[in-house]
Amino acid sequence: MIYLKTNTDGWVAGSSEGIGSVCQWNLLLNCLCQDLRVQFCADPFTNINHWQYNGMTVQEWSYQFTSFFNFKRKYVDVPCHDFDGSYDDLVDIIHTSQILSKSDDTIYKVSKQFIIQNCLKRMDEFSSKGYFSTIKNNLNYQGEKYFEEGRRNISVHVRASNSADIPPNVPSMETYGVWIEQGQICNLVANFKRMLYNEDVTLHIHSQGDESNFDEIKSSETDSFKIELKLNRPATEDIYHMSHADILVLAKSSYSWMAHLLNGGCIIARDNYHQPLKSTVDLLDQHYNFRNNVKF
Repeated sequence: MIYLKTNTDGWVAGSSEGIGSVCQWNLLLNCLCQDLRVQFCADPFTNINHWQYNGMTVQEWSYQFTSFFNFKRKYVDVPCHDFDGSYDDLVDIIHTSQILSKSDDTIYKVSKQFIIQNCLKRMDEFSSKGYFSTIKNNLNYQGEKYFEEGRRNISVHVRASNSADIPPNVPSMETYGVWIEQGQICNLVANFKRMLYNEDVTLHIHSQGDESNFDEIKSSETDSFKIELKLNRPATEDIYHMSHADILVLAKSSYSWMAHLLNGGCIIARDNYHQPLKSTVDLLDQHYNFRNNVKF
């Protein structure tokens, strides 16, 4: 049987990457495996960045993602080969194995570049075929689930500044408190209130820092439009809820982008987003106004 895997180690070229930067390629490769009807497997996550300010060792921080994403692992001694061919070469290997009915397991490790070239442009296709939903339904989340039934749940990821960011805070990343302020988020809240005026809504802000940094935003809540600050929460809790939200507003981060793959609801992002997005994503301008007629 053919298995495909890719990198799960955060240590790249002398620096460490966060879970979004590492896991996003595993999600896309998982979808490709579903499409090709071969097995996806993954090594445990290691050396994942951002453990420094979360009260965990790097081993503990990385292991939580191994447990949460619950990818299939190969525990036995299975031959593993680096794959450096084309997509057609890979398909030929798979078909040959199937024709010969080979029973021996073989793992091929594909590169990030292969996934970018052959999977990134197929996000919409993978989503429509339910591949991301299959991954989401397999998540191993044992924590609190705080979305209320009967309310529209909005998750807003707000990228906070921290010393472990790679790259460091730059204008293009629109870090909160550095390049964007409460005013933009308040404007976003006002737009949601205007469009969802006849619904009960809870807007959850997923970020880091102190509640005082969000006091102006929090003060705008009403009985029908609650605002919950989910600050400094466990990473897997954030990913789970961002992936399941009725509406997800992305920060300019791979952490957000990873959740956007798994979320099958309404997704909203800035119009200058730094990575390709699914075609169904709605856009915000620099003032956090909707650029088009969003349908929730």
